[in-house]
Amino acid sequence: MPNNMEKKEYETILRERLCAPVNKLAAAKTVHEFLLDVLNEKDESDWSAAMDLFDIYDCKKCVRHVAQVYVKGIILPKNKNEFGTQELLTSSDIDGMIERILNKKGRMIPALNNSYEIRYIQYEDLKGPEFEKALIKDLRDTDLEAVRLNPYMISDNTVYPIVLKCQYGYKSTLVAELLKKAGYKNIYVLKP
Repeated sequence: MPNNMEKKEYETILRERLCAPVNKLAAAKTVHEFLLDVLNEKDESDWSAAMDLFDIYDCKKCVRHVAQVYVKGIILPKNKNEFGTQELLTSSDIDGMIERILNKKGRMIPALNNSYEIRYIQYEDLKGPEFEKALIKDLRDTDLEAVRLNPYMISDNTVYPIVLKCQYGYKSTLVAELLKKAGYKNIYVLKP
């Protein structure tokens, strides 16, 4: 937790970077980078609460930013199923955001999605016999919105194991959840 002098300095930096009106998507990226780079705050490992936000897919490069500021309770959603990526933030919204960034006790943490049961594995796990017929799918160039509309584009085989990988694990986890909802049984996410 920053002391009063640091808090004033951080508040000034944040106000320079977040000038109203700014949309939530841009604010999410700015805030998440500030948390990582300035406050050295680690990402939340369980961000399953963000899975219910259908517009988390609006920017495939921003999924990580939106998910983190949402599960940390810093930027509030438009409603329970929508983050509101294009919604413009007012000066009052930004004031509340800055307060939640600098005061963790004031954060509004969403409930976790307890139905989330994706299995995470390491590269060395792939040597096991259960992965002999596994499809290993690199998702770095995959369009999340296309997968959301048609999860079967990943594979039409719902029985054999599917191992998903991407740069940070965010896209893999999102796609794994979509596949799970579509009835796939053996979904694994390769830890980066």
